[in-house]
Amino acid sequence: MTGALRTVWPWKETVTTRIDSGGDIVPVIQRAILPQSIGQGLFAILLLCIGASAVLLLSQMKPKEEKTA
Repeated sequence: MTGALRTVWPWKETVTTRIDSGGDIVPVIQRAILPQSIGQGLFAILLLCIGASAVLLLSQMKPKEEKTA
């Protein structure tokens, strides 16, 4: 989950772009940056906590596997 955070992080700065076959400008290299306002940062932390809590809750709800001797 932590590795995916870099991909879905909404605050990025585009370093390099290219033009694809359709003529659209596509970012090639992007760098993650911190949010510009405290409210955005707190919202990101809140969503991170909700996501982590959901994963932990779902893992606790998983039925226990029975051991066979």
